[in-house]
Amino acid sequence: MIMQFQPDGNLLETTTYADGSVKSETSRYHIVGSTMIVNNLKMISTIRFKVEETLSLMDTGEYSMLLLKVN
Repeated sequence: MIMQFQPDGNLLETTTYADGSVKSETSRYHIVGSTMIVNNLKMISTIRFKVEETLSLMDTGEYSMLLLKVN
């Protein structure tokens, strides 16, 4: 999965599955303190996060993600 956080508040997600199929989705996001709120057509997610240099740890309460920043 590739997640692109755009400065305009759009979150572009591209997922490539084992069978080679690709799914793209766009959501809106905004930051309040150390919480990210992601809003798409299906749901609103509240995600706690911490950024350290090129790594971000995100925790939804249901699962955690470790993201690596690439340029």
